[in-house]
Amino acid sequence: MMFGKWSLQNRCNREGIVAVAKPVSIPTLNDSTTDFERLFSIWKQVNDYFLDVRFDFSGCNFLRPNAVAFIGGLARLIELRLGTVVFDWNTLRNNAVMTNLCQNGFAGVFGYSSPGWTGNSCNGQEKMDTGF
Repeated sequence: MMFGKWSLQNRCNREGIVAVAKPVSIPTLNDSTTDFERLFSIWKQVNDYFLDVRFDFSGCNFLRPNAVAFIGGLARLIELRLGTVVFDWNTLRNNAVMTNLCQNGFAGVFGYSSPGWTGNSCNGQEKMDTGF
């Protein structure tokens, strides 16, 4: 099964049991207290080692930039903890959200093929520091 350019791969855990990516729903996220509580709830769902996660955007109609940064950070944390992350771009049906994620570079960083943008969106930036 393909999601963007990423394929959902089953992995065997130490006991030889095939692990399937855990679906995590990304809701509409703005800037209210409730929205921050939702972000922390998502973090609680993925706060583990060796976890395979599939982000599902079917319930998302808006993402504030702080939510985009938070979700990107979670994806990198999962990878750092030897898990895998799949952004299921086929579930993102809101064109405005998809356009924004392409314009700010988020979608491209996480596997969605999108053309460059010369408009006024701020590009997301990552600084990978592996020195512990």
